[in-house]
Amino acid sequence: MTVNQQLNFVQNNDETISIAVTDPTQPLQSGQLAPFNLTGATVTFIRKATQATPDTDPSFKSYSVTVTNAVGGLGSVAIPATDNTVAGTTWWRLDVTSGGKKLSPNYGPLLVTAA
Repeated sequence: MTVNQQLNFVQNNDETISIAVTDPTQPLQSGQLAPFNLTGATVTFIRKATQATPDTDPSFKSYSVTVTNAVGGLGSVAIPATDNTVAGTTWWRLDVTSGGKKLSPNYGPLLVTAA
């Protein structure tokens, strides 16, 4: 199970978002997902025109996620204002590479609203 979450940015603003990466293979008894242990993992925030847009498309952008609490699955990513100049909806996802495997546990629409 992956998590679909909408992100909202303000046009022409620098945005820094905190990310809680969940582990789709570890559901808790409460029905929630456990945090993804990011120890030794590489986490990348991906942004592109639509969900169906290939990663080879010129609209594709990637940003390194800074892991702030590996065991707790927490990180942050900074998106510069220059990448938020056009109002509208694009698509984002997280790619987590760990132990030679890649997972995309979090994704969703990214809405840039006019200031």
